[in-house]
Amino acid sequence: MRILHTSDWHLGRQFFRLPLDEDHDAILAQIDSAILEHSPDVLIIAGDIFDRAGPPQTALTRLRDFLVRAAANPTLAIVIIAGNHDAAAQIGMLGVLAPIEKALIRGPLDANDLPMILEDEHGSVAISALPFSYEFAARACFDAEDMGELVGAGSQQVVWE
Repeated sequence: MRILHTSDWHLGRQFFRLPLDEDHDAILAQIDSAILEHSPDVLIIAGDIFDRAGPPQTALTRLRDFLVRAAANPTLAIVIIAGNHDAAAQIGMLGVLAPIEKALIRGPLDANDLPMILEDEHGSVAISALPFSYEFAARACFDAEDMGELVGAGSQQVVWE
């Protein structure tokens, strides 16, 4: 299975009050080209999609336009995970319109989230995604006093064949 992993786009970022829109357009064009050239089965956008929790309209539009292009690829699954610069609820809302078999959107932390199962000629792959969360929120979400025990329990569920 081919996976294209990206992160830290920081759409909407400015450098000394100068927008970096042209730079973001160039980077997204490179990702578009990589998708066409390498035909990944999965595109992962792992956090910090935006530079701040309240991104400007141009950043929202830029993400929407990119996702429309990516979603037009019928074989590409998309995984989006909120990072510490993102508003988790805002990222989570992207999942409302996503076809369940083609997209995995993780905004706010949720102990009941299920993995996305993908199949290729080599078998099945379960993709889980854990969005950014502060430790106190993760302990409350998973009802865990000791985060070490929680991590250990999660790693025992991973199966390699």
